[in-house]
Amino acid sequence: MLDRWFWGAIAVVAGVLATVQILSIRQEAQTWDEGFEIVGAYQYLTTGEYRASLENPPLERILAGVPLLFLRPDLNGAALQADNTAARDVDAGVEFLYHNRIPAETILFAARLPMIAVTVGLVCMLAAWCRRRFGAAVGIVAALLFSLDPTVIAHGRYVKNDMTVTAMAFLAVIAWDWFLETRKLVALISSGVALGLALGSKNSAVFLLPVFVALYLLRGWAGSRAALRSFAVVGGLAAAVVLVLYAPYTGALMPRGRGSAGLPLREAIDHATAFGRGIAWLGSRLGWRSHPYLIGLATFAAHGGGTHPAYLWGDHGSSGWWYYFPLAIAVKTPVAVLAALVMLIALAAMRLRSTQIRNAPLAWFTMLAPIVFYGALSAAGHVDIGLRHLLPIYPFFYALLAAGLLTPQWRFKIPAITLILIATAAESLAAYPYYTAFFNVLVGGPKNGPKYLVDSNIDWGQDLKRLGRFSAEHASPRICTMYFGTAPDWYYVPQAMNFPSLEELRKGADLDCEFAAVSVTPLEGVYVPQEQFAWLREVPPLQRIGYSIYVWDVRDPALNAALAHLRDEGSTRP
Repeated sequence: MLDRWFWGAIAVVAGVLATVQILSIRQEAQTWDEGFEIVGAYQYLTTGEYRASLENPPLERILAGVPLLFLRPDLNGAALQADNTAARDVDAGVEFLYHNRIPAETILFAARLPMIAVTVGLVCMLAAWCRRRFGAAVGIVAALLFSLDPTVIAHGRYVKNDMTVTAMAFLAVIAWDWFLETRKLVALISSGVALGLALGSKNSAVFLLPVFVALYLLRGWAGSRAALRSFAVVGGLAAAVVLVLYAPYTGALMPRGRGSAGLPLREAIDHATAFGRGIAWLGSRLGWRSHPYLIGLATFAAHGGGTHPAYLWGDHGSSGWWYYFPLAIAVKTPVAVLAALVMLIALAAMRLRSTQIRNAPLAWFTMLAPIVFYGALSAAGHVDIGLRHLLPIYPFFYALLAAGLLTPQWRFKIPAITLILIATAAESLAAYPYYTAFFNVLVGGPKNGPKYLVDSNIDWGQDLKRLGRFSAEHASPRICTMYFGTAPDWYYVPQAMNFPSLEELRKGADLDCEFAAVSVTPLEGVYVPQEQFAWLREVPPLQRIGYSIYVWDVRDPALNAALAHLRDEGSTRP
């Protein structure tokens, strides 16, 4: 029965997911990165120049840029000046989106649609693979749980490469699983192409390399010659796909730079890491010119091994915490899914008593290996700014969860899984439309989110449009803003004003506005001095705009008392 209605059920799941994503994303402003991602996309497709944020490969931008070819927005002035520096890239995004004859909302929505399509396509791939490996019931449950996860819903809507690399990495692994089971040439070719697409989506897809090797060894060694031939085909195809994605820059890799202009690679690349220095040395030996993929790889290596401001449960740091992602999962995953994970661990522990791991079917390792390798890579990294970075393991996790709960026989299985699905759906739908800011009910929901995490876990600039709605409802008052984002606040808030600095307030400066609005990331002292808003944090806000922007009435006695105390402290400072 389930097999007969399988694709009908998946169509409903995918349709509901797309509908929720479209309806909710129409209510949001651009996120921090989307401006330069979108202008970079359109510039690359129309001019062949890849200039903005080179750390991010182009597949997601190519997809996002396609609908813009039909809109034909203006591309001139500062929009052409992106140069792989944060300030110029942001300025290019602002010029392209907010000084264009095509409205920013139209450009944003058009560029976001391919991201939603990628997410829907991933749901279908997940369901199909689980069905083939474990049956229709597992496919439907895995697709449901994945589609109901608020982090998937949220970040599957934005013009960013998190969901693109998730989809391509999943496709690469299941294609490799197919090859290892069948040894078919078409499966081997599919694996290489999908691996190239993953590497062309985000540099963190390098985790797939040890995954491929581990799965090959687990399936059984077929001889050195066969192994080398298989890996050579996969590697060659992956490299070819990446080169195609960067086709306008092919000449930069010709010996001695024939046919290519631009800086020598050694002068353009980041030398901060041994990897960067090695690429620079190789480039100087071969006469390579500046190539965005190699520059991006070196930047990725330096960024991942360097420092980055971060926040976790009230603690500030710059080198990350190994337990950042486990805690983020604990507070940003629906409670029923956490309960299902506990049940899975219990069932697995009982099953392992009578089953030897080496006798397990390859499909189980296909789900586990990416979780292990990518989890280790993430724990070792120093950039702890959002659970979204863990998205590449999500399809494997939900496949494992569904298969682990449904394949064994145990008492109350059907009622328990039904309850898990209902509870997950209830908590997910209750979060609408604030999916980026989702925190589970165990920690008190998004209202308590800033106690644990900030940045893209709750505050990525997405609520500026909602602040504009607040402004309109209050007759466009003067609002002192400290907004964590790259969209210009004046576009949505006509009388937005700069928030006075801490030193100005200590010296007696007034809040010359009617309302004060501060994003929770700077409010918690991230990317700004930790003490900058310490005086304001304990004052209850008048309203939370989408949970990421807090608004106070400047006439509030509690706010004025806190401000007076700040000034008293300032008068006693030496």
